[in-house]
Amino acid sequence: MTPKQKKRQARIINDLTYLIDTEKTKWGGGNKELIKQFETKKEKVAWLKQNNSDGLRMVIKSSFDPKMKWLLPEGDVPFNRNDAPEGTEHTDLHIESRKLYHFIEGGNFDITQNKRENLFIQVLEGLQENDADVLVSAKDKSLHRKFKGLSDNVVKEAF
Repeated sequence: MTPKQKKRQARIINDLTYLIDTEKTKWGGGNKELIKQFETKKEKVAWLKQNNSDGLRMVIKSSFDPKMKWLLPEGDVPFNRNDAPEGTEHTDLHIESRKLYHFIEGGNFDITQNKRENLFIQVLEGLQENDADVLVSAKDKSLHRKFKGLSDNVVKEAF
């Protein structure tokens, strides 16, 4: 990965984490409830278009694009959940998002698979529980299950 690609990837990740943090504050219930609050497909598409950013597209693409491959095994991740109250966790998704390129094909080729998996566990253990769940859902390409109403058709129409 070239330095220019790394810089672009970091910017995308920062955009996404900013969006997640903003929406958590704005809607109170976090993003899990956010997409469900819209009743029609048209409202969901409108929200995605309104909040369109490279970061949002990257996370959605990592879950819906069959060509994009996570370099981690599917399924539950054996990590100790961070039970600190929201806002007092050790790190947040905004800070840890800079490490996500290690876990996606085409990212960091210089680390071993064992190191990659251990690094992912460390990232999850430092995150607030809901953020860790979002990251695991993205890894397993199951954001559409975590965020009911986020479907292929909605995503294709929005982007």
